[in-house]
Formats: sequence, C-alpha cells, structure tokens
Amino acid sequence: IDNCSLITDNCLGTGKGVKVAVIDSGIDLKSPFVKNVKKSIGIGYKNDKILYHGNINDENGHGTKICDIILSIAPDVELYIAKIFEKHLTAEMDCLVQGIEWAIKNKVNVINVSLGTTSTRDIKDLKRAQLLPEKC
Repeated sequence: IDNCSLITDNCLGTGKGVKVAVIDSGIDLKSPFVKNVKKSIGIGYKNDKILYHGNINDENGHGTKICDIILSIAPDVELYIAKIFEKHLTAEMDCLVQGIEWAIKNKVNVINVSLGTTSTRDIKDLKRAQLLPEKC
C-alpha cells in the first residue's frame, strides 16, 4: 500500500482516523501540532539498558518538522510520538527497535522514521528484527 494514498485517498484528504507514528526526536511541546498527539513515549539507553520516560520534548526541531510535514498533507491524523533521538540525532539501535515495536502494539497505520547508519552491527540488528530485507 502506498501510505500517502492511505492517508489522503481513503480519508477524504484529512487523514481522519489514520494513526501515524513518528519515531524521531520528539515534538516541541509548544507547537500547535501537540493537539494531534494521541500517545507518546520517550525511549532512551543507559548502562546497557532501555529506559522508558515521558520526556518527548524535541531538542533540535527535527521531529517537530516531520510532524509539520505530515499534518500539512493530512491535518487530522493522530500522531503517536516515540522520542528516541536526543539533541544530536543519535540513538541506540535497541531504542529504534523498541520504538517500532511500540508503534506496532499501538496499531498505527503508518510508521515514519528518519535515519541512516553505516554500522554493520546496526544493519544486522535491523535484519534480525525483520525491519530490513536480507538484501540490504
């Protein structure tokens, strides 16, 4: 399914009833987009352990900009925010995997993730979690 078509064609162009997970740096709590947030989680990593927290405030604006783009296309989508990136847009792969699993458990329709890696270990972890095809 083309996710843009899912959001616009099936929902009369507003995105009403569509759940979109934004796994990124959070959202600016002062932005007007907060009204669309239905559920959120902060996911961090310390001492080789995953930590869950309630701080979803965006420290660099990237996640907020992604929400802006999504809402400019479909202003009525429900946002599910998983903050995994801190100020410098770095995160442990385990946090990404937990964010995706959280989104799936919340039955979102679309998962948005902005990322890049050159780490062989990260690529293997994504394949193991079945989040990347074997040919990558």
